[in-house]
Amino acid sequence: MEMSKFLENMKLYLRNNSWKEFNTQYHGLSIFENPAFEGVELVLPKTFNSQSAFDIEATLNTLSIISEIEVDQLKLLIHRFEFDLHNFRFPGERIESVPLDIIEEILTSTRKLILLSAQDTYNTMREFFQKEKVNKTDITTSYVKHCNFAHTWKGSFGITIESPVNPKSIGLYAEPMPNFERKVTQKIYKGMEIIKQAQEVKSHSVIVDNVDVGFSGSMLKELLEIGEHSRYSENIEYTTNWAPAIPVEAEYQKLNRVELSSLTFSYLEKAVNELKPDEEEVYQISFIGFPEKLSSTKEQLLDQEFSGSKNVVIRGSSRIMKSIVSLKVPLRYSDYQKAAHAHIQKKDIRIQCKVKRVVRGWEVIDYSKVEIVN
Repeated sequence: MEMSKFLENMKLYLRNNSWKEFNTQYHGLSIFENPAFEGVELVLPKTFNSQSAFDIEATLNTLSIISEIEVDQLKLLIHRFEFDLHNFRFPGERIESVPLDIIEEILTSTRKLILLSAQDTYNTMREFFQKEKVNKTDITTSYVKHCNFAHTWKGSFGITIESPVNPKSIGLYAEPMPNFERKVTQKIYKGMEIIKQAQEVKSHSVIVDNVDVGFSGSMLKELLEIGEHSRYSENIEYTTNWAPAIPVEAEYQKLNRVELSSLTFSYLEKAVNELKPDEEEVYQISFIGFPEKLSSTKEQLLDQEFSGSKNVVIRGSSRIMKSIVSLKVPLRYSDYQKAAHAHIQKKDIRIQCKVKRVVRGWEVIDYSKVEIVN
């Protein structure tokens, strides 16, 4: 990248991290100040010239110290201003390389981790994507295909996965930032933050209790796969670096790094064992909504020989569903009558049921109780 472009990206990075630019008495120089770092002034040239390289390097060194981000990492971050970065590394100055099979395994699990995060993010934005007529498989696999592998910094060995934020993507909709791509990284960040909390309280229960906002069971399993290789080093460090192209909310700037040690992976294993297997993502829920579509006619409803089940489409929500959804439920005769009466009276019904995520929404596996909400 040209140094003039690097300088512009660096200024963008500072502005998006609450640094404000001020003019100085010296022609061609600007000062950046941040209330979070009182007394610290970063000096940068307004335009690149023959003297600029020294000022840029000095500012990078200062920024590295106060932000606790290594200089090489900062350079990567600024170069890749439209990529969120997922960094794994084996700390240790003597590590110059890692066996290829280990890196292949880490990359495979990291790819799956990102894919699972993308799928979960899609679920939270389902209504938007349905309006755009983009299905889950297309949007998530396309996103992962655009993620890149890159070796990271000198010294201790590490790898970086570049996740594009792509501000012009379909994920950029008529709401404030972040877009779909940024939310994928935020999901992983939040999962790592919860793992950090588990380390602090020395309990896996934090992970289990926050599975809806953190890592799912499947994501935890992929992280455990990465942990299989911690035998190569005492621990593996993870850090997130945010693309300067999109502003970062304060709640996603608290975590500097997470050290994934053997003790940490023991917490993950306990959490996975406690959670139900989520290959099918089965949930026991209480769903409340309006029975908007009935599959039987009035004559069929009054027929006492009614046998089997009839489908009712209920539009509503539950705790685990991030938005209003339509749920097709096969109801037995007496429960179908309740739904029909609620439909006529324009009332909601509450249904206790088991559901699982599928490509185009949610599927009811079984239900136990239906009642009209007065």
